[in-house]
This record gives sequence, structure tokens and C-alpha cells, in this order.
Amino acid sequence: MQRYHGCMDSSDAPLVPSREPAEDQVGRFCDAGLKRGLSKNTIKNYRSDLKGAIRWFSERTGSPLVWSDFFLRDVDDYRQFLCTTVRRTTANRKLAGLRAFLKWLAQEIDTWQSASVHSEPLPEVRRIISEPGRWARPRWLTVSEQATLNQTVQESGNLKDRAIIALFLYTGIRTSQLGKLRWSDFLISRERGRMAIYRPTYGDYAEIPLNQLVRQTLVALGYAEYRGSSRPVFMGKSGPMSRRRIEMMVRRYGEGAYIFDLTPLVLRNTFIANMLDFGVNPVIISDILGDPVLDLLRYYAPPEQEDLENAVEKIVYAVLGQERYRIQKPRGLFPAPPNEGS
Repeated sequence: MQRYHGCMDSSDAPLVPSREPAEDQVGRFCDAGLKRGLSKNTIKNYRSDLKGAIRWFSERTGSPLVWSDFFLRDVDDYRQFLCTTVRRTTANRKLAGLRAFLKWLAQEIDTWQSASVHSEPLPEVRRIISEPGRWARPRWLTVSEQATLNQTVQESGNLKDRAIIALFLYTGIRTSQLGKLRWSDFLISRERGRMAIYRPTYGDYAEIPLNQLVRQTLVALGYAEYRGSSRPVFMGKSGPMSRRRIEMMVRRYGEGAYIFDLTPLVLRNTFIANMLDFGVNPVIISDILGDPVLDLLRYYAPPEQEDLENAVEKIVYAVLGQERYRIQKPRGLFPAPPNEGS
């Protein structure tokens, strides 16, 4: 009989796999994948996606995750959560990682019990198949996720990283634009500030206003010393920071804030979603970002069926003077966090 010797309790006896901490099992799964020859990138994604599931469960229930119970009772709820928070391709990648982990976990349990024990059919981790033409919601951060990320960056004490995250989150700047920033692109005073960036869509430069938080981070980074110079704002080892280095930094802070799919694009999406949700004129957002207004609205705030019905009903109300029988409620872009309203 084969026994599993990977985890011991205080009495040095092997632990039943179902009693082993969830993150320890993820670690062993990733180690086993490396030994089988899986790429480091694949393992990195597996680890990040599985930790995301652990965090979702703990926020939702307030208790530690047990993988065997999760696959039997909670995987469909998690799948639905992914449907509403990330793109279909990203969600299916995360679900593929869960399927690989489930297969490995079933083999581990069989090995611990007995090689001769018949395994029951594995729970199904279904792919997400969207209807043709259905809108795929872009990924942005909820208000609580933004607060957690800001706190994580502040606690790091790294002035350069704080400035990068603030620019992404509060100006919607692209990674390619951020890497080319020079101190001469900024003009900051006590009351206001602005940043000049090149807009590839229009082939010109635009001046983007900077809020108080962004101004403070740039001043702390050295604006007074380098003002007007052609020195890159964000230096790497041998010149301006590369795109990959910026993306890795953002991902690292995301993992520190338990946001395991954080990218510069997610931060840009968050800036746009914030502006729309707080009632900023879409024309203003278009001028800042350099994206056409219609494309912006179709991508970030497509009309729902109720919006279309209300639009055609307005004609009757206006022409016949009838009172409206439906109460109009503003449609917030931000979904409730998993642990709220459950």
C-alpha cells in the first residue's frame, strides 16, 4: 500500500489530504507540475488562479477552504463569479487550472487510501461558453479592491511604485505611454497639475489633469529636483523601465492585495469605469484617453434590455403625457464584492 508522506501533523503521522491546508496542497501540486516538465509560466498561472479561488471562498464564507468540499458544493458558484468579473477567456483559463488541480488531487487521495480503491467520478468543472455576439465585460477593480491595492502600495514605501500605480489608476495612461514619460512632460503647482502624453489614435499630444494624490506622489518622487529635464521619470537598470518590468511590478502588488489577475489594462479599465460610474461626461473621458466616444460606451457600458425598453417607452410618455409607471434607478458599474449581499 502506498502512503502519502508530504504533510505531517504534530504527532508526525501523515495527514489525510482533505485535512491538509489548501495552500499547502496548491504548493505540492505546483511542485509536481514542475517535475513533470510544465513551464514555469504555466505553474505561475496555476498558483495564482488557485490562490484566487481560495481568497474568493474565504471572503465569501469566512472559513478556510477544503478542496474536496469546494469541488462538490462551491465550484459552480465560483464559476458564476468568474462569469461576472473577468473575460470569458480568462475565466476558462482559471477553470482549466481547477480541472488540472482536481485531477491531481483525486490521484493523491487514491494514493493515500489505496492503489486498489476505485475512484468515484470527478465533479465537473464546466467551461464557460458565451452566446455569439454576447458582450464580455472588461475586468476592472471594485471599490473595495481599489482601497486594498492602494493600502498595499502605500505600505510598501516605494515612491516609484506608488507613482506608477497612481498614474495607472487615476489617469488611465497606457503602459507604452508611461514608459516614455519624461519630467518635462509634467507641470505641477500647489493647486493643480497636468501631464502631456501622446495619443496614437489622434496622432497628437494631450494634456491630462492630475489629481491631488498623483501630484503628491510625483513631488515625493523628485519633481522639484528634475522639473523640466529630459530625464525619464521611471528609470530601470539601464534606461527607462521596460514594459515587462512595469507589468511584473503591477502583478506583484496585485498578488500582495490578493488580486491575482491585476494588469496595467485592468487599472486603465478601472479608471474608465470610475469616471463613468461617477457621472463624468463620456466626451471628457474620450478626450483624455483618445478613444472614440461610441467605442468607449459600447465596450464599458453597453445598454441592457431594460434600457432599450425604457428608451422606446419615453416616446409614449412624452407624446401622450402619461405618467411613468417604472421607477428609474441608476445602474452602477461596480458589482458587489463576493462577501457582500450573500
